[in-house]
Amino acid sequence: MPRHLMYAACAAVIFTTSACGADALGQSDERSAPALSPAEMEAALQGREMSVRSFYAARQNQAAWTEADAKALTEAIGKADRQGLDPAPYLKLIPPEGGDLAARDVGLTRAALAYAGALSSGVVDPTTVNPIWELDGNRLNPAPGLTAALSRGEVGEWLASLAPQDKEYVALSEAYVSYRKLAETTDWPRVPEGAKLVPGGRDVRLAALQARLAVEGYLPASAADAPAPARYGPDLVEAVKRFQADHGLNDDGVIGGDTAEALSESPGDRAARIAVNLERRRWLSRIVPETRIDVNTASTVLTYWRDGVPVHVAKVVAGRPKDPTPSLGSPFNSLVVNPPWVVPASIARKEIGPKGGGYLRSHGMSWRDGQIVQRPGPKNSLGQVKFDMDNPHSIYLHDTPSKDLFAENERHLSHGCVRVEGAVDFARELAEESGKGAEFDAALASGKTERVELGRSVPVRLLYHTVFVDADGRVAFRPDVYGWDDDLARAMGVKGRDKLAAAADVTAPLGP
Repeated sequence: MPRHLMYAACAAVIFTTSACGADALGQSDERSAPALSPAEMEAALQGREMSVRSFYAARQNQAAWTEADAKALTEAIGKADRQGLDPAPYLKLIPPEGGDLAARDVGLTRAALAYAGALSSGVVDPTTVNPIWELDGNRLNPAPGLTAALSRGEVGEWLASLAPQDKEYVALSEAYVSYRKLAETTDWPRVPEGAKLVPGGRDVRLAALQARLAVEGYLPASAADAPAPARYGPDLVEAVKRFQADHGLNDDGVIGGDTAEALSESPGDRAARIAVNLERRRWLSRIVPETRIDVNTASTVLTYWRDGVPVHVAKVVAGRPKDPTPSLGSPFNSLVVNPPWVVPASIARKEIGPKGGGYLRSHGMSWRDGQIVQRPGPKNSLGQVKFDMDNPHSIYLHDTPSKDLFAENERHLSHGCVRVEGAVDFARELAEESGKGAEFDAALASGKTERVELGRSVPVRLLYHTVFVDADGRVAFRPDVYGWDDDLARAMGVKGRDKLAAAADVTAPLGP
């Protein structure tokens, strides 16, 4: 009988070497681990990861895996593609049956711990692919969980429990599987790159555009094979506008830049983008405050959750591509009403200072102690209220005098801080929840800078999710304006586009 199928005959002494030595194993038992000597296990552990060595040290270097558990592990890893992960790197850690039993046991443990780490905390360290990443992560030592799962014979169930269990993650994983299957069986018509296409124009790409919109349901299916129109007419323009609105693009019907990029994505591209967004969600702590503010800086939308229910949604303006809003978690305890704006040194030096004294005076600015300070007032870049987040990067939420920017679909226009639509009403809502509504209104009416203490901490998470589930339950895609999807895809080894986002050609009012 092959050595890897020989198991201890006596369950009472299954892990001892005195009663059942490795050369005296009885009849095979799929529910028993092989009886291996500590010396054999120690040899197999040489040079292995500290986490693996610690796992075996906690069990006195006894073998851990039955063939039933090994089968459950390989089956679970085989389903890694449902999480947007490649199973191959984990399966490669497992030596084949028929070889050294100790090496196989250690290999199974290495694969289990590595895959458990990927599901619970992600494959890539977020700090290596983000300029700033300061959110509560999901920190898990999987070794105790693996020990417990092996004792119960529930390795598959344990691994399945480690990935995020929320509805959005599940919906995205299902969408990933769907797009991968679609990529294997078909491809979508792509709109080739070219000059900007404006309504009424003529273009050889109109046939591809019409076919693409039909495949994605923005035109009747019959349009996919219909003759190309002579001009970019009203029917196509309206279909493109709906496509743009659904993808968070300026719905002007003009095809160029991000719209052209979105119209050229294949099902495989979409799957790759979902895969990196699943990874971002695996990074996050599973314990989330039920009352919090989440800002998706990719979609430029703020959601206020109270007791686990979204009660306030607002548009925001986030950092432009060259000044991205960082991914961080930072609470605030107070509202600064009628705030001054202390201009950051880099903005003062590069943008405002060179405009001269006339510009400063007309915008309520002056030099104080070597800094440019803008006094409170209708032109103040922070508007009438600042949500005073506590972090070392001077990133916070605030009001703005540039209300017109919220009418744009593309709202990556700030220097990094987050401008909130309806900020004053939202601040009042938070103040009223703390019994400070009257104090807030009095401070606002005074025109003076006042701080309203809320008497509680309001957590804020600034998240970059370019694929998410929208309010209607649809999987929504947004442009990768910061280029972080591509960076993460490369780090994960995800196959898909390898495009670096270019800085948007926009002009926005000065402000944080």
